[in-house]
Amino acid sequence: MNNKSIISMWSGPRNLSTVLMYSFENRGDIKIADEPFYGYFLYNNKIMHPKRNLIIKTMECDKNKLIDYLSDTQNLGTKKIWYQKQMTHHINIKDDISWVNKVTNCFLIRDPLDVIISYQKIYKNVSMNLIGLEQQNKIFDYVINNIDNKPLVIDANDLRNNPETTLKIACKKLNIEFTEKMLQWPKGPKKNEGLWGEYWYKNVWKTTSFISKKNNKKIKINKSIKDLYAQAKIFYNKLYDYKINT
Repeated sequence: MNNKSIISMWSGPRNLSTVLMYSFENRGDIKIADEPFYGYFLYNNKIMHPKRNLIIKTMECDKNKLIDYLSDTQNLGTKKIWYQKQMTHHINIKDDISWVNKVTNCFLIRDPLDVIISYQKIYKNVSMNLIGLEQQNKIFDYVINNIDNKPLVIDANDLRNNPETTLKIACKKLNIEFTEKMLQWPKGPKKNEGLWGEYWYKNVWKTTSFISKKNNKKIKINKSIKDLYAQAKIFYNKLYDYKINT
């Protein structure tokens, strides 16, 4: 990474993306952007997420202005690294994504069955578009074909069950120093997170570190999500082949 660098961590929803953001934020030496395309996403869709109107009103919704801002290292201020928690489902599948040439692109993945089940606990109308795996694959394909054929890919299961090793490998890949501060964070909301936190981050607010989950109990796949899961698993398996090994 350069003297001033931007990390775009591309993730679908319910991937432990907030936990990973807390991990980087707790370093104390990194600027944080929490889901900067959320307003743009809501403005261009009819989806009724909590605080929809307020999010649209208070966030930049112009795609081109967002891209210019998020890809310019001049906006880091006194920080050397800018960690951007980017939600892939906030990107329109038809959008031009060539601007990602200006940032360091990383990918956070999670078994889509876990994603779908977690998402449905908050918002029932889950779909391929909303879990973001197709959009994530588009960005990933662009990166490996035009920027880096071995980008950083982190699997959420590795992150929660073996956080120190996973983060050490990730930091080495990113050419930044690992610190044990990344293994913990204070309870409650964080100053850099979005105003939607009270709806989507409540469980994470209760945590102070990564929580392992090694339950191998087989989950019965409901008929209503069987086709969605099968389609999503194809995209997930592709990125899984590139993930860092712990």
